[in-house]
Amino acid sequence: MVRQRFRLPCLLASASAPPFRTYPTVMTALFTLLPEAVGTIAADSKQTILEQLAQRFAGVYGLDPVQVLERIEERERLGSTGFGRGVAIPHARLPGLARPVAVFQRLEAPVAFDAAD
Repeated sequence: MVRQRFRLPCLLASASAPPFRTYPTVMTALFTLLPEAVGTIAADSKQTILEQLAQRFAGVYGLDPVQVLERIEERERLGSTGFGRGVAIPHARLPGLARPVAVFQRLEAPVAFDAAD
């Protein structure tokens, strides 16, 4: 994997955001993972994880945290996104995003996530 500087379209939903921002990142054709979208969190429940996830998406990509949380919870009601073995990929579709965006959160301690295991 090659680390380079890319000039990327701004993925923020805000109308006042500049059309382009430069980020040092590793990029694929599918999505961009910004450095500020990665972190470690302390959580004691699935709900706390989802709330912190929504806050990080909102802060990094300029999204409405309430709408993000509602959409993630809506998806979770269809079935848990927990794969087992400590892995879950909560996700949702949000209007106004031109391409996928991602957040990576590592937990300080394991939390039950309604996974098959």
